[in-house]
Amino acid sequence: MLSTHAIVALSLAGKITAADIISLARRCMCLEDALAEIGRAPLDLLAEAHNVMERCAANNVHIVTALDEAYPLRLRDLDRRPALLYVRGTLPPELAPSIAVVGTRSCSLHYGKVITEQFVERWTERGAVIVSGLANGIDTIAHETSVRARGRTVAVIASGIDRITPLAAVRLADRIVSSGGCVVSEYACGVAALPPYFPARNRIIS
Repeated sequence: MLSTHAIVALSLAGKITAADIISLARRCMCLEDALAEIGRAPLDLLAEAHNVMERCAANNVHIVTALDEAYPLRLRDLDRRPALLYVRGTLPPELAPSIAVVGTRSCSLHYGKVITEQFVERWTERGAVIVSGLANGIDTIAHETSVRARGRTVAVIASGIDRITPLAAVRLADRIVSSGGCVVSEYACGVAALPPYFPARNRIIS
């Protein structure tokens, strides 16, 4: 079975699916064996992976692979589950109920905001973990309401955790982590958000 370092390196090889990475990580004893199976040269992937892991450590981000016990059970049966999760903060307990709350970035103040706050407050009071995407609008309201109610919330983002924008989202991410929640991404530190990454992250939210 590959080490976390080798799995990160394999994820940097390009043009290889998460399912292939997981399969190779289970079968192979070293990165060279895994790359040989897919006909790739090692290049300098281990050094690049080392840089990624150092950048994660500098930002208090830990890496959870699909082979780790800490990998969320709810994601294990997902057809396109991520091979790697980059996590800042604390993943919620496996048995904790969770509710995904997502919506428009331009919600109305007199209805969308109020209704979201009411629902999230009630769910949080009943022990539910609120999962959303840290975007403007409904997502931000859901996270902020959960934090304010002293609940636990998970933000699933579409970039590296050190590339969160805008500044207000960075500050909210800090509050989420401080309140016992976490920020999660399938993208390594240093990776900027791209349009296709947003719909892709929704499978993790759901």
